Amino acid sequence: MELNKENPSKSAKPPSPSGCKINIHPQQQEFQFNELTLDSCFDSGNMANAVRVTESQYQIWIAPDCAGTPRETTYQTWFYFRAKDIKRHSTYTFTIKNMNFQMKLYNEGLLPVYKTSSNPVWKKIEAKTLSFSKQEKGLEVSFRYHFNPNDEEVFFAFTYPWSYTEDQELINQYEREYKDDSEIYFNRELLAYSKENRRIELLTITSHSKKLEQREPMLPNLFPGSTNTSRPFLFNKKYVFITARVHPGETPGSHVFRGLLKFILNKEDPRAQALLENFVMVLIPMLNPDGVYRGHYRADTNGLNLNRYYTNPSLSEHPTIYATKQMVVHLNSTKKLYLYCDLHAHATKRGCFVYGNSLDFRQQVETLLFPKLLSLNSQYFEYESCDFNEKNVNVKDRGDGKSKEGAGRVALYKATELAKCYTLECNYASGKYKNVLSSCHLSGSSQEEEKELAEGETPDNLTVEKANPRDSYYIEDFEEIGEGIGPTLLDMIKANPSSRIPTSTYRNLKNVKLNLALNLFKEPPYRFDVYLRKLNKNITKNYDTLIKYIDENIKTDPLQDGRKENNRQRVSRTVPPQIKKRPLNESRETTATPVPPTEVRGLKEIKVINILPPIRTSGALESINEKRKQRPTKPMLTKKPTITLPPKNGFNFVKRMMKG
Repeated sequence: MELNKENPSKSAKPPSPSGCKINIHPQQQEFQFNELTLDSCFDSGNMANAVRVTESQYQIWIAPDCAGTPRETTYQTWFYFRAKDIKRHSTYTFTIKNMNFQMKLYNEGLLPVYKTSSNPVWKKIEAKTLSFSKQEKGLEVSFRYHFNPNDEEVFFAFTYPWSYTEDQELINQYEREYKDDSEIYFNRELLAYSKENRRIELLTITSHSKKLEQREPMLPNLFPGSTNTSRPFLFNKKYVFITARVHPGETPGSHVFRGLLKFILNKEDPRAQALLENFVMVLIPMLNPDGVYRGHYRADTNGLNLNRYYTNPSLSEHPTIYATKQMVVHLNSTKKLYLYCDLHAHATKRGCFVYGNSLDFRQQVETLLFPKLLSLNSQYFEYESCDFNEKNVNVKDRGDGKSKEGAGRVALYKATELAKCYTLECNYASGKYKNVLSSCHLSGSSQEEEKELAEGETPDNLTVEKANPRDSYYIEDFEEIGEGIGPTLLDMIKANPSSRIPTSTYRNLKNVKLNLALNLFKEPPYRFDVYLRKLNKNITKNYDTLIKYIDENIKTDPLQDGRKENNRQRVSRTVPPQIKKRPLNESRETTATPVPPTEVRGLKEIKVINILPPIRTSGALESINEKRKQRPTKPMLTKKPTITLPPKNGFNFVKRMMKG
């Protein structure tokens, strides 16, 4: 080990072990057998080994992230392989031998998926053909598939894939279609290169309204090969920043992203037009393209979980995270950034939900509003599963031991103080329930109408009707959540031309906010807040005061409860009507009231003067005050009385006094 020249007692740190090598892909292999050929030599493929047990049974091994390098991890869940050159068309059984312990996912309905060359649409393996068991070295997952004569190639995967190549093809298609569109402003940029020189795309999508003549500035170390003229124009609108696929295996995030893209580029939907009139959508579809291409489950080419490095990202080690943070901080400096959201998938917690930050009361209501409204616009988003607990930030990963303080939603909130920072998660398998959506109200001014609640309803007990969910999620379910993000953003600013709020149990946006605030009253630390406790004492009369505090941060005196108000009225009734209040400019001097002299033994006669104004009395108190006036007033002593001390033989003096 090399010695430190400045301080020989301390040895210099050895160079960090290298990760994956470019063009070396141990997870992409090919194995030829008599009956067929199995391979994973394509974008996102992962199959480290395959063994033929019988002519119809094959065993598959998954390669961990960064396999065969000093940075090899323990993440081995994602599999994606292909069967081709099929010579005998019959039923085959494939067994994944070394998957991470994802028993919970399969218990909750997860099924492998497949597609064929004759029908390139992803479908689920039949549930009756699936079996799984926990073994000493991992989870074994077996499934059967019957090959038809027209099946030239059949792909099998852990769940619905979305590769880097597919992502590039989709962006190319949208760019050709909308680059010079007269209604939609579509700008595509190269934000940065990944460590293996893959593109980090940055899309800016909005309408041409409120466009300024200036363009976005060039930022240091970003936009390689670009000039200022290739940057998008500035817009006088709110900006929304959305990213996906920082974890390569979390493909549901890409399907949510695609649903959002489909919605905002739909010219036939008036809600999409309204969204682009009011917002600029800034989108990064794939944050970890190297990991995606290599078929990793969670890490990049250095075996790192990139969603733990937003606090202080390195341009050389984490170029995609560095570029993302620079963009978010820049947009926030313009005072136009409205919301940030990172799209993920979840393997343990059921449902689709968000993680948010724990903030002060006003900001917390603002944070809760987006997921609450999303539950009104999406069947599969579960508001009750959302987590805003501060303890969640300190939870450390089992793999690398890093906490979520370095995650996007936490670190970027600390860098920007933007309350609306989220991580949106979708379980791979299934959810707990499905929302029953209300119909869309087609009036443009629907949300301006303050519709009253039904009799007996209060804002705090309003809920969304729920139904039983599907057995498991499909691609269209993930896309439906992405489509719901657009109307949700419009509802938040009361700009939705076809909102569901007026036909829901909430009736208007004010009741949605009240519902969030009133339920937040019950939770610590907000239930200990002095001002909120005053509001909550007579909350039905303080709804407007509460909304004013939430929206404008203006604290006004809340109406007190009935007892204090009644006491105030009772005291005011005791004042006689003929007595008028003294004007402020009237002198407080009063005539001294003489008091009859009082004889005090051993003292001269003195006079006591009342120097205070008369006490106002009325009603039943008058008789008591009159009696008090008639009592003799104790005189004020002008000097101390002289005390005669007994003689020195005081003891004898006392004895004589006692006898006499």
